[in-house]
Amino acid sequence: MNKPKVSVVIVNYKNEIDIFECLDSIYKTKSRSLLEIIIVDNSGEDSLRGKLNKYKNIKYILSSTNLGYGAGMNLGVKHAKGDYLFILNPDTIFTGNIIDRLVTVIDKDKKIGIVAPLLITKKGEIFEQGAKKLTPLTAIFKLSFIDKIWKSNPISQNFWASNWEKTLKKVDNVPGSAFIIRKDLFKKLSGFDEHFFLYFEEFDLCNRVRAQGYRIFIDPASKLIHKWGTTTKMLKNRDEIFRKSRFYYFKKHFGVLKALGVDFFLSINLSYFALFPIVLVAALIRFYKIDELIPFYPDIGWFYISARDMLVSGQIPLVGITSSHLWLHQGPIWTYVLGTLFYFYSFSPIIPAIFTAILDLFTLVLVYKLVKYIFDRKTALLASTLYAFSPIVILSSRTPYHTSLIPFFVTLFFYCLFKWIDGKKYYFPLLMFTLAVLYNLELQSVIFILIFAVVFFYGVYKEKNWIMEIKNSKVILLSLFAFLVPMLPVFLYDIRNGFPQTIVFAGWLVYKLFSPIISNSPMNYGADATQMLNYFYIFFQKLLFLPSAFVATMMIFLSLFFLVFKAIKNNKEKHIYAILFFSILTLLASTYLTKSPADAYLMSMFVLILIPVSLLLKSIASKTNYFLIFFVVLIISAINYYCLISNNYLLGFNKGYGATFKDRMGTASYIVESSGNKKFSIQGRGEGSEFESFTMGYDFLTWYIGKGPSDDFDLLYIIEESPNEIRIERKEL
Repeated sequence: MNKPKVSVVIVNYKNEIDIFECLDSIYKTKSRSLLEIIIVDNSGEDSLRGKLNKYKNIKYILSSTNLGYGAGMNLGVKHAKGDYLFILNPDTIFTGNIIDRLVTVIDKDKKIGIVAPLLITKKGEIFEQGAKKLTPLTAIFKLSFIDKIWKSNPISQNFWASNWEKTLKKVDNVPGSAFIIRKDLFKKLSGFDEHFFLYFEEFDLCNRVRAQGYRIFIDPASKLIHKWGTTTKMLKNRDEIFRKSRFYYFKKHFGVLKALGVDFFLSINLSYFALFPIVLVAALIRFYKIDELIPFYPDIGWFYISARDMLVSGQIPLVGITSSHLWLHQGPIWTYVLGTLFYFYSFSPIIPAIFTAILDLFTLVLVYKLVKYIFDRKTALLASTLYAFSPIVILSSRTPYHTSLIPFFVTLFFYCLFKWIDGKKYYFPLLMFTLAVLYNLELQSVIFILIFAVVFFYGVYKEKNWIMEIKNSKVILLSLFAFLVPMLPVFLYDIRNGFPQTIVFAGWLVYKLFSPIISNSPMNYGADATQMLNYFYIFFQKLLFLPSAFVATMMIFLSLFFLVFKAIKNNKEKHIYAILFFSILTLLASTYLTKSPADAYLMSMFVLILIPVSLLLKSIASKTNYFLIFFVVLIISAINYYCLISNNYLLGFNKGYGATFKDRMGTASYIVESSGNKKFSIQGRGEGSEFESFTMGYDFLTWYIGKGPSDDFDLLYIIEESPNEIRIERKEL
């Protein structure tokens, strides 16, 4: 064969049908220009080679991995002998002898670097093409939500070339789907920048072509049918690839600060505008009378005292408050958080509640991101709305306690888990971090290690790619670091005290879980089955629908059955439904087996239970009307809020969660004022007073006001909390 004039380079990725239709259309044109066709197969499977024998002048290059579009093209160009390169997508169809026409155009003028055909649909409709130079300003107006709500803005209107007559049109950019470029120019520019796996590589190349003084044209008389997106739709992570390429483009051409700014602005989409009013109302609910109506029970006081003493004495505690089993402690992370807040805000007792409320708003947004990632935007909006107005979630968000952080880290755990399963290996270290933090916040959260272990060993057994990808020294080191840092204080404590928090706890946990089936077991104690079922019954009521426990429970059970149904029926997302159901079942079962009806054990289930409820509602909406179902959810939310606010957030005497912060602060003020110049001590009486922490809230509040308890005292204040009042007895000594 004589030296070809044009080398047609096609990168194929699992698109066998389209590539043969493309090749057939090329050969039907009977181009007068000598051609060679180079096919780079990124599929990793040698299935095309034998089928290409019927075509002349074809070179087939098989890549063992998917190199990406730009790198695949560069590989093909290394084998090209033509003066010109025709960069071509496989999902294109030639309508006539456009190769000869484009070659004639580029031959006539040495300063033409690129010439492209006009891309059309099979119906002859013209695609948007011939874009202006892509700058941060044009991106913000054309690629963001602004273009959706203000399509007539002048920047968007002038971004694409228009008025396609038969004369050549000079443009800044051409689509990467099809264009001819001089081979010597392409090589001078070192080809495509291989940092672009896919997307934006044509904008980058055209920028560099223009920088060399060459012009770029589209020839409207040369029409090429393009199916557009038949290959990219096979890439599950195409959205992430798009974002990475977009960021790299702006970083390369405009600097990292502008790239970050563009990336932030373009990450805002219209769905967040629907979420914004929900977040706004959720914020108002969480901050309403937060200086008066927040829970302030004794264990909160324990952490306040621990954080205060850490700052005053400089001694850093290695563990937190004891659990219901006095040899076991919670982790110290909440003490460290409180210490930081107290340091910057002068020991204000309200600031921790504001912090947990703000964190819960971030949890709300993260719930939206999680559900949108694993399902869709509409389900995400329902889930985030249910979460925003759930009575028990609202109450938890206003509670300055270590368990209030659990919903955020549980949501983050599942977000990282699903990201990792989808092949994003660098979410694995963050996953390890969330496991360590959850253990620190509540020992019952150790159950998430079991959930993780089941998923992990399933992946090992099935030899899943997401397991293979973390066999990477960098990922392993990051994961170890991410897990060890939050666990370091606990490990130090264990080394000094005989490993009660790890080894002993693990053995005890196994025995505890099996104790219900061991007759005469000394650990077979706690609430009975009826009490535990009633505990869940009340929890479902406070989670979903405060006026009726029955309605809430039925809704949740229907949702769980629906989750099982979807896990059996849906092959594409089967693993998502299976993981969610297994996690909910494991958490419910472990809580039941502990026989300890404490609210702290419920925090880990908030988000997980609301997800299947939102899925069921979305399914109903698909058969009726989404806006009607969303309106119903808003009504339920309004009822929940009304019941909550009319009952002072379930706080106050006879409300279920004890005296308000305002009541306790008033008691502390009375003690300080009535003590005068005398030193005093505070003791407890009645239910709960047997615990060390019973008076610690009052100890902190009196100290904060200006005069705390003393070991050498003249006055004794005895406090008894009943369902109706706080009783104070003052004794002179």
